[in-house]
Amino acid sequence: MKKFFFIFIFVVYFFNNVNAQNLTVFIDMDQVLNQSKVGKDLIIKLEQIQKKTSSDLKKEEDNLKKKEKNILSKKNVIKKDEFEKEITKLREEVNLYRKKRKKLLDDLTQKKLNYTSELIKKIDPILNDYAKENKISIILNKKNVLLGKSNLDITKKIIDLVDDKIKNLKIK
Repeated sequence: MKKFFFIFIFVVYFFNNVNAQNLTVFIDMDQVLNQSKVGKDLIIKLEQIQKKTSSDLKKEEDNLKKKEKNILSKKNVIKKDEFEKEITKLREEVNLYRKKRKKLLDDLTQKKLNYTSELIKKIDPILNDYAKENKISIILNKKNVLLGKSNLDITKKIIDLVDDKIKNLKIK
């Protein structure tokens, strides 16, 4: 009887400690990145960079199209070898434009990744502090949660903390 009582006390104590120490919550990081003040500012600045890049590329593309029309309009007027030289020169310019366009778009994509990564690095200590203060063992990304109680979603609280603690993110 003493043995059974000892095992019962041990099991009850063990399960109470396990339940008390393992608090799991989830967060929608996409929402934090997109709806926090610093995240919104980041999105706006990146869109401005993208618009400027697109505008510059569009101007260059229009210029190449004008050159092409000009060359084609002179097709019957100039000598064949001169025409072919101009076409070859235009092709080289088009190839340079394509390389430049690809490089600019790759750079823009890399900037987006770098700035998002930098923002996540600044959010990480906030999450760590929040977890320590609220005795949270695990914070899961909402994408990976199939079903969970809404009271376990800490997204809004973290957005508020991010808004309070991170005022800006330097963009070059």
